[in-house]
Amino acid sequence: MGLFSRKKKEEKPEKAQPEKIMFDSPLGTFTYINNPGANEFGYEGYIQWYAGSIEDDITTAYIDTDSPESTQAGLCYARLEGLFADRDRVEAEMTERIADYFLRSPDMIASGYNKQMITDDSQLFWLGVFRNGDTRFSYDTAGVYANDITVTIHADGSREIEYRSNIDYEMHTDTM
Repeated sequence: MGLFSRKKKEEKPEKAQPEKIMFDSPLGTFTYINNPGANEFGYEGYIQWYAGSIEDDITTAYIDTDSPESTQAGLCYARLEGLFADRDRVEAEMTERIADYFLRSPDMIASGYNKQMITDDSQLFWLGVFRNGDTRFSYDTAGVYANDITVTIHADGSREIEYRSNIDYEMHTDTM
């Protein structure tokens, strides 16, 4: 071999990428997520929760599969469809509960904000429907000194709120 001769590289066969599992529905397209480390076995998609909303107002929706061993998600998808069909009532209930919760602590409310302003300035950005019966709603809410506001409705009907306070920067969890 000469000084400038080239040795032919051995070409490695490319690993076959697993095909994405997806399904289209009237609410949108959902893509399968398999993340055992986080116990996530479900589908994620984008839905237009707010009628007539623009692209920035799209809500991310997550639905669990019927079991971790299955890629079927009929049970949680049916619950998502039910929430979507009744979204005006659900939205009013969630934003009202959030406003009522924070109004109990006046130091958590921005100056000049009232209940109507808080409910009007709240926007659902993530919704999760889980096989254990829980449903989680995550909101951006103006007028309160909190971020990452998530309301969970448990299978037994109890409600819980979790948020990060802008006052002490800690996560707080409370019943509603």
